[in-house]
Amino acid sequence: MDLTNIVLEMQERIIKLEKEVAWLNEQISSKSLGIDDFILKREESSDKSEGNKDTVNKVRMRDKTRYLYDDSVYLKNHLVLAIVRDYVNRNSPLTREELMQAFPKRLQGSIGVVVNIEKAKIRGDYNLRFFTDETEILHLCDGEMVVCSQWGIVNIPYFIEQARLLGYKITEIKQKGENK
Repeated sequence: MDLTNIVLEMQERIIKLEKEVAWLNEQISSKSLGIDDFILKREESSDKSEGNKDTVNKVRMRDKTRYLYDDSVYLKNHLVLAIVRDYVNRNSPLTREELMQAFPKRLQGSIGVVVNIEKAKIRGDYNLRFFTDETEILHLCDGEMVVCSQWGIVNIPYFIEQARLLGYKITEIKQKGENK
């Protein structure tokens, strides 16, 4: 491959990446997507840009997996809330640091599983990213914490693995028509 072809190929890649970055910035600024939607739309956008008709025509569905815990069925984010609340109730008195050690930030990603309420309130999207109803706020011996509500197919397995290590029994419930 000669130098001209290499330069042209690199320019095409840069243009494609610039389009993807612009799309990502648009999605982030609108704050209209959850992680599941984000992944699916990104895949669809990528499929269309590559012209892969077979993939574009595939039906894409949002992951609607439910979880059975303590005789109740939960969506991903409410499962996290239920388990963290139960952990607090079983281990009181509990400090914020002890709770963050039980559920480390790395399980969720950039936000963390639980956050000091004062730090969470600084965020402009506090009410969107955390469970903030009075009954959902965790009252610990050294302050209050809130549970992150941002859970999807990418990060929920990490949380479930940690919960199981802490002794929680969680059963995944697939929806009708799912192949997984």
